[in-house]
Amino acid sequence: MIGQVLGGRYRVEAKLGEGGMASVYRVTDAVEGRALALKLLKPGEGALDYFRHEFQVLARLDHPNLLRVYDLEASAEVGYYTCELLEGQDLFAATRDLGWDELYDVVRQVLEALGYVHDRGLVHYDVKPENLHVRAAPSPRPGVPGARVVKLVDFGLTGEATTRRGEQIRGTLHYLAPEVAKSLPADGRADLYSLGITLYYVTTGRLPYDGGSAISILRKHIEAWPEPPSRVRPDLPDAWARFILRLIEKDPGRRYATAADALVDLARRLGKPYTAPEGGARPRAALAPRFVGREAELARLEALLGPDRGASPRAALVAGLISGEQGVGKTRLAHELRIKAQLAGWLVVDVGARGEEPLARRLVRRALALPGGDALAREPAVAALLPGLAPPGPGAAP
Repeated sequence: MIGQVLGGRYRVEAKLGEGGMASVYRVTDAVEGRALALKLLKPGEGALDYFRHEFQVLARLDHPNLLRVYDLEASAEVGYYTCELLEGQDLFAATRDLGWDELYDVVRQVLEALGYVHDRGLVHYDVKPENLHVRAAPSPRPGVPGARVVKLVDFGLTGEATTRRGEQIRGTLHYLAPEVAKSLPADGRADLYSLGITLYYVTTGRLPYDGGSAISILRKHIEAWPEPPSRVRPDLPDAWARFILRLIEKDPGRRYATAADALVDLARRLGKPYTAPEGGARPRAALAPRFVGREAELARLEALLGPDRGASPRAALVAGLISGEQGVGKTRLAHELRIKAQLAGWLVVDVGARGEEPLARRLVRRALALPGGDALAREPAVAALLPGLAPPGPGAAP
């Protein structure tokens, strides 16, 4: 794979890791001129729907502690998406030598990310150390540690909170909330339980429920009580021990109601200055991650895309201009259209009305850099609209 170019623009530089269904590579984007990560589905895995789902979820979320995704290719031949390149370590490795104050800052970011996800009616379902990446910024001066930035990743199992029984069990065995293990209704409190198991492991170096078969571990989540973390690690501050035990209560009703409540209580226990956002959590009914308010305009723009690119691979340029007064939803509309276009297999060039270069010229210039740009450059309409931008056709004078 090293040295190959995917999608006509992503040059593979190095392999970063590998999982059950996909491998992750460091790539250079020839169009944007930046380093990215590329998650490539393994041949024959048959998990394109999983890829599309994860990309779609992440593309609709925007938070500094969540992974940012950029481009998707999901065809019968290949499946990958590109995302920001994460430097650093997973939570367990990154916190091994941290002090308690530094650990608080890391956990604060995790809870803020989970609160953002939960406020949109979603449950991550796979919170664990491997899905929490921590990057340490350079030290601003000698003796002062650099700030740490946490990213919550892997949204392939993410789904809406549910009030139904009999849902499919999803997550990682050692971190499953009891209600998920029993296929009972689950909401954001299931993620808080998984975070509690994660923190038990991070602070003690031991999983609270381990050993035996998968069924045995599931039963322990449902029925057994763990050894208190302060007994496993005697120097664990009481505030942290009590916080962890509250997170891993068997009954969701005995846990914190929200990630925000958990963060406020942790800050209080540790004497940290923290104020919850005004108004608290909004009603879930208003937070469903669906696009509401501009459906008619979105349908008109989506019609410009025509058939799925997998069924119609002909090279083409589709340009849409979204204009209107400030605050009427242009950015959200453009973002939703971008997601739908990428899911349909289109390469997307996103330009705004900034700078002195005319918008149409900037749009076409960026499009020419995409795969197939040479053919587009020789379209008569492009040459007539923007003379001097498109390269000369065959036989033309230099």
